[in-house]
Amino acid sequence: MIFKIFQIRLNKEEYDQVNLTGHYSVPKQKFKLDLESRKVSSNFVKNGFNYFNHVASITATDLNEVFEIGNIGPDNKILKLDKMHSISVGDVIENESGFRFLVQSFGFKNLGLAQ
Repeated sequence: MIFKIFQIRLNKEEYDQVNLTGHYSVPKQKFKLDLESRKVSSNFVKNGFNYFNHVASITATDLNEVFEIGNIGPDNKILKLDKMHSISVGDVIENESGFRFLVQSFGFKNLGLAQ
């Protein structure tokens, strides 16, 4: 199966703003920190999904294998579309059926079908 990987990517101006005035001065960064620091509802993620970029597609059999490949490879199973960091808490994985899953500290939260 092919899984799409979505991550929040800050641009140079956003990084500069964070460094100048703090993490919570950039809405995208605040959203990212909120995803990483607490349990969130599916609606919270859906409402902020415009902050995510489709950064890669990974060939795998299930979410656990996607997580493993996204962290340790092999690279030949990853099609990078943009800069990508290792898969971590707050990232979103979409399966071929269009269901999205939020990577959490332990496991994945089913966010439902992509809209």
